[in-house]
Amino acid sequence: MRNIARGLASAVAILAMSGCGAAAGGRATASASPAATSGPCAVLLLNWESGPAWARFQKLIADLNNTGSSGASLAALQSHADAAAHDSKVLLTEMPPACVLGEDTDLAAALRHFIAAASDIDMGGASDLLAGAKEFKAGSAAMTRASADFLHAAG
Repeated sequence: MRNIARGLASAVAILAMSGCGAAAGGRATASASPAATSGPCAVLLLNWESGPAWARFQKLIADLNNTGSSGASLAALQSHADAAAHDSKVLLTEMPPACVLGEDTDLAAALRHFIAAASDIDMGGASDLLAGAKEFKAGSAAMTRASADFLHAAG
């Protein structure tokens, strides 16, 4: 069990750095979006970026990185995954403006995968940890697509 938890923590660290780092970099690019630099969308985007949602998004990335650095402790892994799930649940209610990402976003899919991963990890069994790792991987892929959404909005 300890080796599975250590392996999952390592996998999450790699996924968090590859997927979420790209999404975090998307913020500045999204600000330069032609659609977002003028008109009502610009105001909505600036409000989102300067509000609590952006800070929560940064906290989610930190929590995902902490999940990946949990080491062999199942309790630490569960705690960090639960924190990431909490951040994800809050962010689902504070999504970026639809004029940037559209209604059905990859970001929402990523957040749902992170919530599911924490639920699996909380179960604590070997198969649950593996299921959690798969959810984190799917969340990372969706986060990478969300980053591309921001880049696409930038034209």
